Amino acid sequence: MASPSYAIHRIRKVHRAIEESEDSDQIDFREEYRKILQAIHQHADEETHDDLMGWVIVETVHSQDLPDPADLRDRARDLCRYRGITIPPDSPLQR
Repeated sequence: MASPSYAIHRIRKVHRAIEESEDSDQIDFREEYRKILQAIHQHADEETHDDLMGWVIVETVHSQDLPDPADLRDRARDLCRYRGITIPPDSPLQR
C-alpha cells in the first residue's frame, strides 16, 4: 500500500504539472491531506487508499486545482461506508 507521504508526493507532482503559472494562488493543503490519508491508511485497506489517491489525481487534472480537504474527507468517508469499513468517532475523517 502506498504510504500517506507517497500519496501526497504524487498528488503534489500532478498539481505542479498542471499549474498555469508560478504565481498561482495555491493553498497548501498538505497537513489536512496528510491527516486524512493517514486515517485511511490506518483504518482501510490498500484498495481504498489507492482509490482515494487516484480520485484526488483525477479531480486535480479535471479541475486544474486540488480538491478541498473537506471534499477529500467526504470522498474518504463515502469509500469507507461503501466498503463496510467502520470509521472511529475520533478519526479525522469524522470532522
